[in-house]
Amino acid sequence: MSKLKIAMIGCGRISGVYKNAFKALEDEVELVFAVDKDIEKAKEFSEDFDSCKAVADYKEILGKGIDI
Repeated sequence: MSKLKIAMIGCGRISGVYKNAFKALEDEVELVFAVDKDIEKAKEFSEDFDSCKAVADYKEILGKGIDI
């Protein structure tokens, strides 16, 4: 079964809860983008995921045509 590809938009305080959930579901989901207007927050969030790219603007991820 292929993994569901997801993006985390907003990497503030609550994102730690989501990070734990994504880790627990790593057999089912693949985090491909971490988005936050503070790029350092996005980079910090993405560090724990191999295929995750940090970006500062959600518009950068629209229409990327991620292979499913």
